[in-house]
Amino acid sequence: LRIPGRAEYLAALDEAVAAALDGRSPPKDALEQAAQKWREITNRLDADKQKSAYRHCVGL
Repeated sequence: LRIPGRAEYLAALDEAVAAALDGRSPPKDALEQAAQKWREITNRLDADKQKSAYRHCVGL
């Protein structure tokens, strides 16, 4: 998706997946960390603006 913060969202997910795969974090904990980072990114970038950008990206 082409939304603001795309690279940050993907980096947070990549970090969580890597932590789960290499044993640094249980998968559930890693996913919770990624979700928390995504919430922080969304809040910083303004959730309403993110929703609008998403709708525009998917043609709604």
